[in-house]
Amino acid sequence: MQILTVRSNGLDVTLSLDELIALNNALNEVTNALDIDEFETRMGVSHEFALDLLKQIHSAIKSLPMEE
Repeated sequence: MQILTVRSNGLDVTLSLDELIALNNALNEVTNALDIDEFETRMGVSHEFALDLLKQIHSAIKSLPMEE
């Protein structure tokens, strides 16, 4: 991961394909494994937020050109 810009409300970063896959897989695991009732307490975000982020990361991976 390369940090491009630091702002008061977040970061702009560049992620490699391997980093995106790791984040995708980790989010997939927690959104499917954790009990919904304790999800927000354990993750710090709502289940819906995590699912939306997972969809965004998955779409980003799919948008990358495939290597031959």
